[in-house]
Amino acid sequence: MKKIILKPHIFFFSLIPVVIILGYLLKNNSVNIALYNETFSIALNHISLYFAVFFGLIGLNYFSLHFGNKTPYKWMTIIHLSMQIIALLLFFSKDYWNVLGENNFSFGLNINMDYATLILFISFILFVFGTMIHLINFFASLINKSK
Repeated sequence: MKKIILKPHIFFFSLIPVVIILGYLLKNNSVNIALYNETFSIALNHISLYFAVFFGLIGLNYFSLHFGNKTPYKWMTIIHLSMQIIALLLFFSKDYWNVLGENNFSFGLNINMDYATLILFISFILFVFGTMIHLINFFASLINKSK
């Protein structure tokens, strides 16, 4: 764990083939989002390619910090890594959460959500917040004068 925190670029570069393989294995699945009587369907292999490119960019950011002899903040790196891992696990396991029941949530809007859509939404929010923490960590490490 200490090596992952000290060199997170290796972790993110190693996630790229894992995400691409998962996307290839689950290529028949899709993400269906229903908003206001419209259904958007996105194939899972396309989203996994997006994840792979995004993890590659995050890995390049951490590698540029390592190359420039800048150290990212450990606590922010831990939070970022855990949020990205939890978001990725929730995203790829979204179809297995419907065993809890067939509840539909409508938060006062014209949006009906089942458990899979709710898990997908939580995964997206964790992914966005993890990205924000990564960017804050990256720029704060660049500005920091000490090694």
